[in-house]
Amino acid sequence: MKKQIHFLLFLLFISLSFNSNAQYQTNLNKSYGGEYDLEGNNASNPCLTSAEYAFIENDCAKNIKKLGLVYKTQKEGMITLLNWPLKLANGIDDCSYYVISANVDQDFASGTFKDYNCGTNTYDGHKGTDLATFPFGIYKIDHDQVQVIAAAAGTIISKTDGNFDKNCGTNNLTANSIAIQHADGSTTLYLHMKKNSLTAKGVGSTVAVGEFLGIVGSSGNSSGPHLHFEVWSGSTSSTYVDPFSGTCNLLNSSSYWVAQKPYTEPSVIKTSVNTTDIVVPGCPTTEIPNESNCYTIPFQGPGLPAGYAKFYIFLRNETPGKVANMSIINPDGSTYLSWVYNSNSSFNASYRNWSKVLPTVGGTYTFRASYNGLTCEKQFDIVNAVISSNSPITICQGSSVTLQASAAKSYLWNNGDTTQNITVSVPGDYKVTITNAYGCTSISNIINVKVNPAPIAIINPTGPTTFCEGSSLMLSSNPASSYFWSTGETTQNINVNKSGSYKVTVTNNFGCTASSTPINVTVNLNPVVIITPEGPTSFCEGSSLNLSSSIAKSYLWNTGDTTKVINITSPGDYKLTVTNNEGCSTVSNSINVKVNPNPVAIISPDGPTVFCDGGMVKLLSSAASIYLWSTGANTQSINVNKSGTYTVSITDQNGCKGFALIEVTVKSPINNLPIIFKNDSLQSPYGNPASWFFGNNPIPINSNTVIKCDKNGTYFVTGTDINGCIAQSDTITVKCKATSINYVKQSFNFSVFPNPFNDKIHISGVEIDNGSYIFSLLNCIGQIVGQKEIKIDSNSLEQDLNLDYLPEGIYLLFIRKGYSTSFIKLVKR
Repeated sequence: MKKQIHFLLFLLFISLSFNSNAQYQTNLNKSYGGEYDLEGNNASNPCLTSAEYAFIENDCAKNIKKLGLVYKTQKEGMITLLNWPLKLANGIDDCSYYVISANVDQDFASGTFKDYNCGTNTYDGHKGTDLATFPFGIYKIDHDQVQVIAAAAGTIISKTDGNFDKNCGTNNLTANSIAIQHADGSTTLYLHMKKNSLTAKGVGSTVAVGEFLGIVGSSGNSSGPHLHFEVWSGSTSSTYVDPFSGTCNLLNSSSYWVAQKPYTEPSVIKTSVNTTDIVVPGCPTTEIPNESNCYTIPFQGPGLPAGYAKFYIFLRNETPGKVANMSIINPDGSTYLSWVYNSNSSFNASYRNWSKVLPTVGGTYTFRASYNGLTCEKQFDIVNAVISSNSPITICQGSSVTLQASAAKSYLWNNGDTTQNITVSVPGDYKVTITNAYGCTSISNIINVKVNPAPIAIINPTGPTTFCEGSSLMLSSNPASSYFWSTGETTQNINVNKSGSYKVTVTNNFGCTASSTPINVTVNLNPVVIITPEGPTSFCEGSSLNLSSSIAKSYLWNTGDTTKVINITSPGDYKLTVTNNEGCSTVSNSINVKVNPNPVAIISPDGPTVFCDGGMVKLLSSAASIYLWSTGANTQSINVNKSGTYTVSITDQNGCKGFALIEVTVKSPINNLPIIFKNDSLQSPYGNPASWFFGNNPIPINSNTVIKCDKNGTYFVTGTDINGCIAQSDTITVKCKATSINYVKQSFNFSVFPNPFNDKIHISGVEIDNGSYIFSLLNCIGQIVGQKEIKIDSNSLEQDLNLDYLPEGIYLLFIRKGYSTSFIKLVKR
């Protein structure tokens, strides 16, 4: 109670120091605070009296027997490992919540005490571990903030509830408690819990490790809120052990914790931002933390200068020489403010506070403190209702401005809107009330929105808005102070010659603008016209050229033609006008066509073109660049000595051609003129005029084709044959009169066709005498070139003779039967 009195005097000192703001302002960077009185028990006021021990032991023994849970007591036989028996309730964000105010007393002598680590954090005769809740122990009881949980699984063997839970001194009251026996026969005892907070499970029920048992209170013989946690290796207090292992632990050699905590834990267990100083009146009065998670700007805390708040840290096991680093972190992670506290005291539980000016920009901030390498932090909100806009708040009619409130949980504008942003198009005064997640509100300043009249923007075209490429259109705006077209022009009227969504923005005297409805201008492209010649544009007379247009809807040539393709045979310049589907026309470039005259080819012979074999004629072509004769020659003239049709193709310098032909006939003499000895006469039917020879001597009478045989011997004849050429017969030996064989000329009823013929002839005969006929074919010089005997026995003849082996010329077909003969003249072509 002495410590409690000192603490109250300290608070009085602090409150007195706040009487003068001017004096306070000079001490803003100083830290205030000191030891925090945990109001613990002591030897004269132990957690459990001997009477309460006896009550609990008897209750446990009775229930163990009743439940059949009897174990042999073995002090060193405990094997159950323990978890920490406390935890914060859900939603409590303190970094920690306890201080070990007393350990098990290891000095068994009366009047002296010592803990397991050879320190003095205990009192004489103390058999358990006292876990005091810190800070604001009574406040934590009121708000069920610290829960007692089962350190290990087991069976409830004793339970007491319903007793007063805010005791502050010696009065031998009964504690609210639970005893749990574990599988190895060991027992854990939980005392001083809050009235009516214990688990609904009764004696005999099992609990799991970590299962809720109750809320830390100050029931029984307690001087302040804490949990008395006691461990027995058996079922009576005489078997108590110390769950912590250490140099001075004389009860057991090993730790019973799953993870033993260090002897001291220097750390910041709580940070807070406070509207003013905390109020700690002492047990059993509930503390007033004066902690807040939100601050409305401007903020004025009681006893504080405008805009300032208190920043508290609560330290466990404060140690001289250690440094606490404090900082206020902006919402973006940067540092708003930082400072340092150098510890020079040794306290089990202590606190420090500073007055610091709050940020004025709305958002979530973090108060962070680091001590002994451990960090604890608390977030708080600055609620500052500020209206901002995305554009000037003087707007034009038809426009709007977005007003944005600073971030919060909820919003209420004076026009009834409840969103963070509102879009305003009506003039007036606007303000907003914002509320954050903690219910803090802030009312913004007033924003006055003005609305000026807007102009009207209309575009008037001076003609059709659809036209062909090469034309233009004037667009005219209605009058205004200034103009800005989508083309970048700033005049009232513009000329356009390209397709597009044209529009104008006009500005009036108030600076308000209006944009016209876009007017669509369509400039139809003129068709692309290309004349494609389907060959050279310079050609020779007699040829032609196709001119082809690119595709269009309609065509008009300067010839008057209206087709896509025209045929040109005359020289000249040709062009075309085409029209597309949109009615746009394009005139093509001119195509010049040149028609070159063909050269005149003439063949000039240097003599007759009909002559006898052995003669020759020179054929001369008219002048040209290139010559090509039918003989294959490429000279201007050629010499020919054979019958035939001779042609020449000439080519001039333009590549144009001329053609000429000439017939040359070469007559061959009928060598071996036929000579016939008949009726004692010698006949030469083709030798006219004829010259006769007896032996090698000419016969004076030489102009007749027939001479009388007047003496035996050899005869031959020369003369002009049917071709006009000089020929000679074979030599014939005859005997006149008595030795001659007379052949009688007779007209047999035979006909030959075709005549002239090409490859074969057909011999036809009707009403003729049967018998054997000799058919002999003689060439023009009397040589037999074919002979065939045909027997007729039906007074008729139909016979084909194949004569394709014969060259062209004149032939005689002699037909002989006995001493009767006849002949037919044949011509092969």
